[in-house]
Amino acid sequence: MPDISGLEVMEELRAADPEHYLPVIVVTGDQYSRIGALEAGARDFIVKPYDFVELDARVRNTMEVRLLYKAVHENRCLMKQQAQHDALTGLPNRRLLMDRLENTLEQARRYQRQVGLLYLDLDGFKEVNDRYGHACGDQLLVHGAERIRETVRRGDTVARIGGDEFIVLLPGIVDITDAERPAKELLRMLQMPFEMPEGVAQISGSIGIALFPEDAGDAERLIASADEALYAAKRAGKSCYEFASMHRSRFAGQASRGPISTDARL
Repeated sequence: MPDISGLEVMEELRAADPEHYLPVIVVTGDQYSRIGALEAGARDFIVKPYDFVELDARVRNTMEVRLLYKAVHENRCLMKQQAQHDALTGLPNRRLLMDRLENTLEQARRYQRQVGLLYLDLDGFKEVNDRYGHACGDQLLVHGAERIRETVRRGDTVARIGGDEFIVLLPGIVDITDAERPAKELLRMLQMPFEMPEGVAQISGSIGIALFPEDAGDAERLIASADEALYAAKRAGKSCYEFASMHRSRFAGQASRGPISTDARL
């Protein structure tokens, strides 16, 4: 390589992918080049003239270390994924939600934008879970999570924060209609029957809506405001939504609901 040295090649490879193990073996007859290569990140070296059997053994050893490093890296990524996502639905959990919410609010403060937060609870889920068992309840949660995720925008965050409670983070909204519109659609989608292996389950949803910066100025208080609005929706008869700012209450209208339909096989 007339225009670039082996050490420079190694530096460029490490810069392009600093997170991964670089399986480089240096073949050299110069003692100082050998030391420099090891300091630059080479994993092994072999001195000229070399034996092909020795070279083959060193290559195999280096690749085995590379595979072990890859396995450790993948296991670390899996542990991070499990620590930040709900095991049942695969949705972000509270930990990841708070991280995204903090970042979203920071951007909103910087660019003077609004953020919406929907706190959603499944009406009728407890009756299904208590009457037909946790396996049925878990499947209902999975299907409900899928509907919620498919209803909102791609850039919105849907998180399960426990039991049958979900939060939808709506970044960059312009006015209350940008929060009201998905709330209406979510209620409509949740009222549609769920086809289960055991039968047809019928539930609904209640939603509390809070806006940043009007209802709260930080993540914890924004969630608390949406939670209070959710309970107001519950008190209003369920199957509806409420804004945290009471003077702007909106209702989606009541809908018939229940644990299962009358002809279900559950």
